[in-house]
Parts: sequence; C-alpha cells; structure tokens
Amino acid sequence: MKTSQAGIEFIAKNEGFAPTVQGDFGHEVIGHGHDLLPGERFPNGITEAEADTLLAADTAKVDAAMNAQHLSLDFNQNQWDAVADFTFECGSGALIQLLAHGIDQRNYPDGSMPEVKYCQE
Repeated sequence: MKTSQAGIEFIAKNEGFAPTVQGDFGHEVIGHGHDLLPGERFPNGITEAEADTLLAADTAKVDAAMNAQHLSLDFNQNQWDAVADFTFECGSGALIQLLAHGIDQRNYPDGSMPEVKYCQE
C-alpha cells in the first residue's frame, strides 16, 4: 500500500510550510517537515511546489518502512494514512516500537484493535 493523496495532504497541513530551514527539536527541517539529509542545503529556500515534491519522496520512504512490516495486509486506507502520519512524525523506529507493543491488527482478529492515539507537537 501507499499513502493516499488525502493522507499526504493531511501530513502537509499538520506540518505546515516552512520556505526556509527551521530548527525542529534538534534537527533542521524545510518545506512540510522534510528532515535535512547530510550535505543537503537550501540556501535560497524552497517553493511550496518543491516542498510537495520533497514530501512525496519522504512519504514514499514511510510507505517502504511500513510495507517492510507487512502492514498492507491488515490496514484499510484510512488506517494506513494515520499510521503513515505517525511514522512521518516519529520515524520508522517508533513504528517498530509501536508494533512491538501489540498495536497491530494481526493481534486482534475480531477487529477490536485499540485506537492508536498520539499527540503531535
């Protein structure tokens, strides 16, 4: 599976738009929450269209991390998008930790999976 357009738009809305590099809890971000990679520079800032392109690439990485956990077999699109937002915000390590603590639909065959809540700051 992959994050839907609605899911990508949700992430973009929650992240906001920063046309220049900003500090974010000890690391630098630009656009819609794109973490700067080593050697990556944007001395003149970016446009919102460029931020959308970065976000599309970032969500593709999120989707790959989620697919590596075989979540596509178990989640509907809305669930996928919600977990993609969580993984985008907190990282793939947080996704693995979340799954290790039993928040995985495979553990709830009767459909009673508890609602996952997290606070985005």
